[in-house]
Amino acid sequence: MIELIPAHRSCPVFLLPGPSGVVPLSKRSFVSQFRTCLSHIGIPHADRYRGHSFRRGAASWAFSCGVPGELIQLYGDWSSDSYKLYLEFSLKSKLALATQLRSAIVSLPL
Repeated sequence: MIELIPAHRSCPVFLLPGPSGVVPLSKRSFVSQFRTCLSHIGIPHADRYRGHSFRRGAASWAFSCGVPGELIQLYGDWSSDSYKLYLEFSLKSKLALATQLRSAIVSLPL
């Protein structure tokens, strides 16, 4: 993309070609285009997707990839630990925890 839409290093990361050069891709524009794409491929309730969906999804995905919470907080621009409210744990990870707890309990001396 950098080669397709060259811009100065100080420009925002996400740019679109405009009539007089490049223009920043706004959240509003992105979400609007994203909803349109979802509708075209048949995703129901595409209008319910918000920019926040990406923030929440990115936090959960990064967490599942082993990214430290401090980095998730930094990249998500959270000033508190509120990002933890958005983390979603997979069924596989929940079952793994249950298995670990069971093993620990079973191995306790009587």
